Amino acid sequence: MNTLIAKNLNILIDFLAKRDLTALAPDELQAKYKINQADLLILFGGSIPEGADVFAKAHQQNIAKNYLLVGGAGHTTEALRQKMQSSLVDIDISTKSEAEIFALYLKNKYNITDCLLETKSTNCGNNITNTLELLKNLDLKPKSIIFMKDATKCLHSGYSPKNTEPRVMPIVQSTTYVYDSTDDVAAVFDEPTKSLIYSRFANPTVMAVENKIADLEGGVGAMCTTSGQAANLLAILNICNAGDSFISTTQIYGGTVNLFAFTLKKLGIECIFVGHDATDEEIHAAFKPNTKAVFGETLANPALTVFDIERYANIAHAHGVPLIVDNTFATPILCKPFEFGADIVTHSTSKYMDGHALQIGGVIVDSGNFNWDNGNFPELVEPDPSYHGLSYTKTYGKQAYILKARMQLMRDFGCYPAAHSAF
Repeated sequence: MNTLIAKNLNILIDFLAKRDLTALAPDELQAKYKINQADLLILFGGSIPEGADVFAKAHQQNIAKNYLLVGGAGHTTEALRQKMQSSLVDIDISTKSEAEIFALYLKNKYNITDCLLETKSTNCGNNITNTLELLKNLDLKPKSIIFMKDATKCLHSGYSPKNTEPRVMPIVQSTTYVYDSTDDVAAVFDEPTKSLIYSRFANPTVMAVENKIADLEGGVGAMCTTSGQAANLLAILNICNAGDSFISTTQIYGGTVNLFAFTLKKLGIECIFVGHDATDEEIHAAFKPNTKAVFGETLANPALTVFDIERYANIAHAHGVPLIVDNTFATPILCKPFEFGADIVTHSTSKYMDGHALQIGGVIVDSGNFNWDNGNFPELVEPDPSYHGLSYTKTYGKQAYILKARMQLMRDFGCYPAAHSAF
């Protein structure tokens, strides 16, 4: 049986091809893919009742919020009816479809009634194609369905053209967007994630790049900036105010040292530097009651020292703050900091992501894993008066951090790349 797991409603992050899914326990799924609960679990080509039993096991252990079976058994519908009649002795299934039989089996044996069901084909390849079509019509409306390795994601992730649309994301060189009524415009200003408003903080071409990088890093969302410096600045300002502090290793890019040690100091934010080889005890001792984050570079520029992501993540989390990692030099091709416990990733895309010394840029990626509702970050939890009392954690859940960065900071600072620059 083949299984898809959606880590969020925008991207199906992985494709498992394991003939015997019964050997893949739910806790193994959670450990291997680092998910507490998927938004969508899809099963392909599961025979009944065997596939239904695995399906029910996942449901009972609360692996996902929604469940979808695609394809029925490897039988004709009539053969399936004959096979299942003994399990559904009190029900006439002589005219039932495969999906209906599957639903009846789940309801009668497991009392499960909240699964989405679709029967298309007994061929797994066709099932996948048909499922993508099905998902487009569901309320989930994923932005992209990904079954790609990183090399392919570099080319194709982030933009999914529909029938007859351009293969490559067009350059949408426009400042503004058209609406049918002033009511529509007002609604988007009240809730800017509903649609595009202004290219100062969102543009289709730039968003394709953001989706691609978020996919490569394994995050729930990303926001591009006009430089790596801007990315690191906004990453800190999104959670630090005047009177706050954060910790950084000394082995970081010289421009970042200036930003942290001098410019942020003028804004009332203190950077506490710790030596690259500092002991756990020394790092713990550097924390203050107002410390809001820890920062480091995967590979320091230009020292090339290696940052122990997992160690610093454990220390940061012990104090209830996130770990921010600048992954510029490694790129997500060589290192994915989220897999080692980092919470936020930044890049200067001017370096290896650009690859041809053509375009200055930066990006912030949100893992979606940090608990902002732990008492240390009231600005993400309490009502935002600049957006009609909206709470980012309550409204946007795992995307609270990255959407706050866009809706507050990018709105006000406007350091967003032009469409041509992102392209």
